[in-house]
Amino acid sequence: MRFIVIAKNWGDNITDIIDIGKDAEVLLEFLYAKKLKKGNFVIDSQELSRILKWDIDKVNNAVHYNLGKGIIECKEVKGEIKGHLNYYISDITPEGIKWTKYTRKFG
Repeated sequence: MRFIVIAKNWGDNITDIIDIGKDAEVLLEFLYAKKLKKGNFVIDSQELSRILKWDIDKVNNAVHYNLGKGIIECKEVKGEIKGHLNYYISDITPEGIKWTKYTRKFG
């Protein structure tokens, strides 16, 4: 599997990839809880950054990782925040729901 890392200060460490995977797990669990509570939703990178108390690099890396796995859907991308795309996440795919209910770990 290929994915693009959007952080500006990307290191050469395998731990960077592990951290992004862990962040992607946290993000997906957050989105799943939001879906259960509200049904349909749309949330953007900036709002995720504020709610999760993550910098925008961390948010966008986790979003991009989940997009690469095909487990979240983006409605569209609008503008930039501090040089990063502002993703609008609109849903979790059936595969994402399955992962959240049964797997809970990227591996």
